[in-house]
Amino acid sequence: GKGSHSNDVGAIQADLPVPSDVLIYYYEVTVKDAGERGVIAVGFADVHFRLSRQPGWEPNSYGYHADDGNKFHNSGKGEEYGPPFVQGDTVGAGIHLENREIFFTKNGKKLGAAFQNVKATLFPTIGLHSQNEHVEINFGAKPFQFDIEGMIAEEREQRQLAVLRSRIPAHACHDIVCSYLKHYGYAETLLSFDQGAYTEQVAKDEETPQAFGLEDRKRVRNMLFEGDVEGVRQLLIGKQPQLAQLQEDPLAVGGSGSGHKGAPGEPFGDAFFHLSVQQFIELLRQDKIGEAVEHARSSLSTFQGRSHQHDQHLQDVLALLAYKSPGQSPVGQFMSTAQREKVADIINTAMLESSATASASGSGSGSGTSAGAGGG
Repeated sequence: GKGSHSNDVGAIQADLPVPSDVLIYYYEVTVKDAGERGVIAVGFADVHFRLSRQPGWEPNSYGYHADDGNKFHNSGKGEEYGPPFVQGDTVGAGIHLENREIFFTKNGKKLGAAFQNVKATLFPTIGLHSQNEHVEINFGAKPFQFDIEGMIAEEREQRQLAVLRSRIPAHACHDIVCSYLKHYGYAETLLSFDQGAYTEQVAKDEETPQAFGLEDRKRVRNMLFEGDVEGVRQLLIGKQPQLAQLQEDPLAVGGSGSGHKGAPGEPFGDAFFHLSVQQFIELLRQDKIGEAVEHARSSLSTFQGRSHQHDQHLQDVLALLAYKSPGQSPVGQFMSTAQREKVADIINTAMLESSATASASGSGSGSGTSAGAGGG
C-alpha cells in the first residue's frame, strides 16, 4: 500500500534472536531515505510478531518511531521519549540483558532507558510505513556510531568495583567457621579459634583506601586508547613509586626468582611487560622505526627468558618489523584498536588487584615498602 493505513506497514525481522550470553546486545539503523512520510520504526519484537505491523504496536514488541520520536509498546499510542529521526540519521537499539532494559541511541548519543523489565526472547525488528523508505542495518560488520564497547567496558568496571567494595563483616566469617567446626565436632579447634581468631580479625576489619581510584583507571584507559603509553607509566609510578624499579629490572617485582612475593607492586609484573610491548607497537604506528628498534633492544630484550609465553608473544610482535605495512600483515592484529583495549584491560586488572591487596593487608605491611594506598 501507500502507507496511509495501519496495515500498509512492511516490517523485517532478524533470523536470529538476541543472544542470551552477552551483557549488552546492540545494532544500528541508518536512514538512507525517509520516503514520503518518514514513519520508520526501530526496535525489537518476539517471534510471534506480525510483519504487517510496526514494532511497538503488538504485545512483546518495542519500538522507537521516526515521525514523532515516541516510544511504543503493546499500543498504537506512544509515549514521549526522544527526538524524531530523519534521512541521514543513525539510530541504535540495544538491550542490557542483565538489567532487562531496552535503550536507543541517535547519531552516537544514548537517549536513555526506554523500556524496563523486558523478559521475552526478542529479535531485532524494523518497520517501514510509507513509500520509498530505505534503511541500512549494521549488526557490527562495520564500526558503530555509538561507543558500545566503551559502555560494555564501563559496565564491567562497575561490576568489578562492586565486588571489590563488598566486605564481609568479621563476625560473619567467624560465625561461618564456628558453625562448620561445631557441625563436625572439632571442639578443641573451635575453642582455640573462638579465643583468638575472632578478636584478631575484628581488629583487621577496617577499610583501607584504594591505591588507584576510578578516575585513575579511566585516565589510563583513555591514554592507552590514544597511544600514550609513557603517560600511563608515569601515572602508575606517580601513585606507586616502587614500580619505577620495573623499568630497570622487570623481574624485580613479582617476577620468577625475585624473592619479593607479596610486594606491593607484584600485580604489575606482567602488566609492565605488556605496557612495554605496547610502547613498541605505538612507535611502529607512528612510523618511528628507528626508535622502535632501539626500544626493542633496550627494553623488550630485558623480558626475554622470563617465560615461554612472553618469549612467544615477543617473537610475534617483533615480526611486525619484517613488513612494510605491518597493519596489513599476518600479525597486523597487534596494530589494531582491539590490541590497545586488551592492554587497557590488563593494566586495569593490575590496578584493581593492587588496590585490593592494599585494602586487605593495610598500609606498610609485607615487604616494608609503602603500598601507596590513599590514591583512591
